[in-house]
Amino acid sequence: MMSRLISPKLMQALQQDFFPLLCSIQKPVKSQSTSGQEIKTWTDMPALGNIPCRVKATGGDEKRLPNEIYAITTHRIALAGVFAELKSEMRAVVNGTVYDILLPEVDSEGFATYLNVRVVK
Repeated sequence: MMSRLISPKLMQALQQDFFPLLCSIQKPVKSQSTSGQEIKTWTDMPALGNIPCRVKATGGDEKRLPNEIYAITTHRIALAGVFAELKSEMRAVVNGTVYDILLPEVDSEGFATYLNVRVVK
């Protein structure tokens, strides 16, 4: 068994300073209009609401996706905890700002989940 470098008790005590904001995750719900066009709406995921987080601007990092499309990451969100169920088709909402999740990553220590995101305009 691997020992952790970061004490969970220490992080719990420091959480307010490290993760001063709250994040909610939304998933897409697809339906069709009467004319047959796809309509995408967003719904909150109750189990993934009010997650302590920190948001950092990245300055616009370009990432190459497998299908040759470039995605510009504008921010990186650090979530307190491991959320392996997050997917790139989901959204994160922090203080009313909506972000498309481009790449979710869980750290190797099991301390945090990092989201490479872009602002939805």
